[in-house]
Amino acid sequence: MSILSDYLDKLLEWDNRAFLTLYSSDFSKRIKQFAKIFSFLGSLYFWSIIIVAWFFYGFVTKDYDLLVLFVSGFEQSLIIHVIIRYGLIRRNRPYIKLKKEGVKRHDLFLRIPYLMSDSEEKSFPSG
Repeated sequence: MSILSDYLDKLLEWDNRAFLTLYSSDFSKRIKQFAKIFSFLGSLYFWSIIIVAWFFYGFVTKDYDLLVLFVSGFEQSLIIHVIIRYGLIRRNRPYIKLKKEGVKRHDLFLRIPYLMSDSEEKSFPSG
């Protein structure tokens, strides 16, 4: 067991170094805004809006097969997401403090302003 835990510790240390290097690089600065917008496509807010839009579209056009198909499919996806994210995997993503202090897993979150509340225990891009 100690070989595995030593390997995982080394892997975590390497991951933290790589994370800080990428975060402070020019590449990271150029794509940060794109990543914020792209990560919104994976949020529950976005998919809730899509569910409501498909529901109204199916209801207005009286295409009830489409209504049931899309809404139930989205609901199943959201239920699976919630079970995995909040039930099975209960760890927060790595956060950034300062380069000189390294990666801390309890620091201030990276948030998308006005879209993620302060009480959410997750960070960009995992939110």
